[in-house]
Amino acid sequence: MASVSRSSGIFHELFTPLPETEVAVNDKDHIDHIAEYTESAEGSWDVFRVIEHTLAYLKMLPTLPSNWLQMIDKIKEVAGAAGIGLSIPKFISDCNALRRSLGNLFVVQDLPYSDPLRVRKIAHAVKKSFLDTVGLTWTVSQAALFIDSAKVYLFEAAHLRIIDGVNNVTSVISDGAELITEYFKLQNYYSPEAQPRNQAETIKLGQRKQLSWMMIAKNVASLGGTAIALSGIAFGIAIQSIPVITGTVLVLSTAWLTLKLASYFYNKIVVEPPIEPANRLIAAHI
Repeated sequence: MASVSRSSGIFHELFTPLPETEVAVNDKDHIDHIAEYTESAEGSWDVFRVIEHTLAYLKMLPTLPSNWLQMIDKIKEVAGAAGIGLSIPKFISDCNALRRSLGNLFVVQDLPYSDPLRVRKIAHAVKKSFLDTVGLTWTVSQAALFIDSAKVYLFEAAHLRIIDGVNNVTSVISDGAELITEYFKLQNYYSPEAQPRNQAETIKLGQRKQLSWMMIAKNVASLGGTAIALSGIAFGIAIQSIPVITGTVLVLSTAWLTLKLASYFYNKIVVEPPIEPANRLIAAHI
């Protein structure tokens, strides 16, 4: 059999794959986690939210020149158009999440009655399907608000109040469910069955408790802002015309966004990785 000659030229060195044992495995650093998050539909939307909040604070400056105000309004229009675009991948992602949760709901119905967790698994599947439906509804309402904000299509005042109400009610349901979930997680973390057996487990349990408290604080801030918004809708009050209330809602919204991002990266960087990554490498060679 004829042998294939091996070239030692630059193209050979550039494009010949390395042996699998030689491929370097690099742990993700903070920048990798940020880049990975911004690539997702939710992360891209949060980038938009950061820009929106920054512009809102700039607009509140009393000494801001009129030409800067005009520029901020232009940027907000562009950001509104970006929000419409970002709604598309978010909508697709939410539809897929609902598809999978509904599929799982049908699967768990076939669990044997001998399974001691059958009722709980079905209850969780029903809850997941319901919350995914709520999440999809929120995304559609948020996209409609973006469309109105960007002046692509202006809804009538009555229709806009309904859309805003749906947006806030679905937000209350999602955040309320997450808050209750974290409360029950904390109950489990403080139970005798969950007490750590060594120092490593103690550290990890402390991190999980910290994450749950961050999630609870995030949801409290969200529910506070949403309650104010729903009160304005219920009583027909234009919240934007009352500076104190507008400022309060903005502060609560900023707290929610800050805690949302902080809890995500705390989970990815601190909670999810093992305490001693060296042990994992040792175990892999045993």
